[in-house]
Amino acid sequence: MLDTLLDLPFALNRHRNAPLLEERLAFLKYLQERGTSRVALRNVSGQMLHVIDLLKLETLRDVDLGEVKEAARRWVDQQQANARARTYVRTESYFEYVAKKWLRFAGRLKSPPTAHTWFADHLEDFARWMTEEQGLSPLSVRSHRWKASRFLTWFAEKHPCLASVRLQDVDEFLILQGSTRWNRTSVTVAAQALRSFFRHAERRGWCKHGIAEGIASPRRYVHEGLPEGPTWTEVQRLLQGIQGKSASALRARAILSLFAIYGLRSGEVSRLLLSDFDWSGETFAVTHSKRGGTQRYPLQHEVGESILEYITKARPRTDYRHLFVTLHMPHRRVETSSLWKLTSHRLKAAGILCRRSGPQSASCLRNASATGGLVVEGDRRPAGASERNVHGHLRQGRYHHVATCGGLRSGRSAMKLSAAIDLYIAKRQAMGEKFYSPAALLRALSRSHGEIELSSLTQDQMSSFLAGPRTGPATWRQKYGMLRVFFEHWRVRAELHMAPLPPPAPKYTTSFVPYIYSVSELRLLLAAVPCCQRRDECLMSASTFRALLLLLYGTGMRIGEALRLRGGNVNLGNGILTIRGTKFYKSRLVPLGADVHAHLREYLALPGRVDRDDEPLFQSRLHKQVPRQVVEKRFRILCNLAGVRREKSSPYQPRIHDLRHTFAVHRLTEWYRKGDDAQALLPALSTYLGHVELHSTQRYLTMTPELLGEANRRFERYVCGGSDE
Repeated sequence: MLDTLLDLPFALNRHRNAPLLEERLAFLKYLQERGTSRVALRNVSGQMLHVIDLLKLETLRDVDLGEVKEAARRWVDQQQANARARTYVRTESYFEYVAKKWLRFAGRLKSPPTAHTWFADHLEDFARWMTEEQGLSPLSVRSHRWKASRFLTWFAEKHPCLASVRLQDVDEFLILQGSTRWNRTSVTVAAQALRSFFRHAERRGWCKHGIAEGIASPRRYVHEGLPEGPTWTEVQRLLQGIQGKSASALRARAILSLFAIYGLRSGEVSRLLLSDFDWSGETFAVTHSKRGGTQRYPLQHEVGESILEYITKARPRTDYRHLFVTLHMPHRRVETSSLWKLTSHRLKAAGILCRRSGPQSASCLRNASATGGLVVEGDRRPAGASERNVHGHLRQGRYHHVATCGGLRSGRSAMKLSAAIDLYIAKRQAMGEKFYSPAALLRALSRSHGEIELSSLTQDQMSSFLAGPRTGPATWRQKYGMLRVFFEHWRVRAELHMAPLPPPAPKYTTSFVPYIYSVSELRLLLAAVPCCQRRDECLMSASTFRALLLLLYGTGMRIGEALRLRGGNVNLGNGILTIRGTKFYKSRLVPLGADVHAHLREYLALPGRVDRDDEPLFQSRLHKQVPRQVVEKRFRILCNLAGVRREKSSPYQPRIHDLRHTFAVHRLTEWYRKGDDAQALLPALSTYLGHVELHSTQRYLTMTPELLGEANRRFERYVCGGSDE
């Protein structure tokens, strides 16, 4: 074999006279049988001589990874001194690659000691239970087991016995991970996995009862979060930017097309086989990662062309039947980690930031398919189980039926009220909740009672706190609900025997009705804007204030949504606003009407603005986001200047948020006047406003006498003439 690899006589003699000739020839033959090219074999053969020299191998012996890494570093030093290596990191990695591959082939590479897995038997039993009795997919079993293993490894550093675990330990773990590493979704998945593990552990008798049901996770609301991906224009720029006919470019273009056009996952692309493609029928089959099964897709023309070009011009000839294989020997399937690196590298090279934070991975292009790319008929993956019963107060953590996890432990002092409040706030915020109002209420409770024990609070003390200054019936019930959830949280954790709250008050019905502006009042408000913002010291210019009011009335957006808009959320070409992370963490796309679109375009063309994707859409004179308190205060002044107000005796004066209600009522009124079916169009209005439940929008049907009058006139026409048209 050496005769076919080496041309120069002195090189041939050097290789023949070096130690371990038979072992080297056996490894080279193995690589040759796997299809390694002659050039690659010659490079490996020469590198093995350096491995023998630096590891001092007279005979093949056991070598650990530390020795290989040390030898690789010495090899880099030699190359640097001889000025032979252009990229020393690559030289070091190649030395390690050849040394480990050869030693592993010969059975002489010492495997690193495996890390000790705490509670390995428990985890194995848990995985078997999920597979055999629960019927979960391998992906779900692996995910749940990994999350449970993370907790058990962390817990074992404090207590080696699982029987001593408390619900507070689970809280502490979730607080740590949620505040440092995980987002809301990750905390939710971890809480579900731990709840499943402890439910199984309780059946096995490994721990106390009640822990599983006491694990609270963040509430995932319907339509929470909008997938973050590049725009379709950026995807096209990314694909067009892959220049050249090199093998790596052709392969990258084919892979990225599958991600962006079909929204496939990394594992699905990695598992594609040549036999999955029916070129005559112009379809291909995908085996799904999560729900299993195979789905056939129509082969889009541009994608098919890029894959064919890769197969005919770039794909190495190998026995591997996977579509995407490594370009260098030894050939093997391209793993998901390599696809992640390829996508991240290409996105970075194109200057595309498709996520506000976190890695730019293949899922970014998958999201691009969902948010504006080419729609391909094929798989329609379900969005997951919808969350039901999302009611108005939306509090979490009601566990009245849960048994407490043991009594107070001896030798442990009772918890202080301030410590209980701090831990509870930390837990809720670590789960991704803003938790502003409840946190302020609980800290007020801590200030009013000082450093006392949580269990020493009485009903009289809580009644006095609830009946504080400026507390009406609605506020009392709101405070009562927040405190009830707080005390129930600690009752489940055995810090309280019962909640020290008085009996709940009777149900209170509010008489508040939002103010619906008339068209003439809206004109008065807009006309008074220059006068309201005349002074130079005003933080917000008149043009900014006017554009903000027009957008609020023209789209029905909430004031917070509008003020948080950034330049990157505005797509003037398509007339669409992207609103992220609004009430209940929902996101949505808001198309603009022609008039609003024109006014917004004029506003963005004004001089003196800083136009960048990360800058606020509505900027103060300091080019910062306008504070909400400033806008609300200026709007109250504007209403007074324009003479728009309720009766002086009314405590509820017009608010800027009432522009949202006005938008909805005016839209419904216009539909009635045109004779449109308002009930049939109501779901569209509900979606536009960002409502999940239809009843949230139906209340506008009875909000004003004008709207009721239009509905009555339609009913009269129907009764008299037999038609409502």
